[in-house]
This record gives sequence, structure tokens and C-alpha cells, in this order.
Amino acid sequence: MTPQDIIDYCTKKEKAEMAFPFGEIPICFKLYNRIFLELYPNKMDYKITVTCELVTGDFLRQVFNGIVVHGYHCPAAIRPYRNTVYLDNDVLADEQILEMIDTSYYLVAKKLKKADRETLAIFRNES
Repeated sequence: MTPQDIIDYCTKKEKAEMAFPFGEIPICFKLYNRIFLELYPNKMDYKITVTCELVTGDFLRQVFNGIVVHGYHCPAAIRPYRNTVYLDNDVLADEQILEMIDTSYYLVAKKLKKADRETLAIFRNES
């Protein structure tokens, strides 16, 4: 999966915006000003950082030891809820990477204010 594939995938998500709050790198993708993905596209350090659930994040770090690690440069309090995924490997399938991105988007969306959350198709049918 190329950096452009990830950019294309993230920008197609409803209400997602590309942003550069930290400079040229990382390329961030936000939903209502909340980051759901950081992309580090450099060949020598190709990775993404995503939001994850505590148990799932820990599981992925154990299964993909060294490929999925605690969130890069995240403060200790949120580190267990962020995974950095090194993409220069043949271990992770594209579908697994896309699933991590989808989960990150959903978890960020789930924490939005109700009015913002209800603008998203995935939450419109909630009571």
C-alpha cells in the first residue's frame, strides 16, 4: 500500500480533512478537527499512527510485535490508545491496514459531540 493509497482512502471518508498541524510531516487526517490518522510517508520511516481500543491495540502489538507498536511520540496517558504501524513490511495485508484506519475513524467519530456525530452516515440511525 502506497502513501497515495492511504491519502486517497482517508480523504474519501465522510467529512475527513487532510491537515498539516505539525509541519509537512506527518500528514494528518482529521474528523471535526480531531486526528484519526497520522501518515509518515518517508521511505526510510513509512508508518501510520491510528487510534485503537485498549484491548485490541495491545493484542495487535503482541501479534505484530515490532510492526505494530505504541503510538509514536504519544504522551504516556494516551499511548495505550494509539498504535503506530510500520508499513514497510510484507506481514500486514492491505485489508488489515484499512481495517485499522476504519477503526480509528470510527473511534474518533464515536467521541464527537452528538450534533457532529449525527451528521455522519454511520450514526444517523442511532436513537
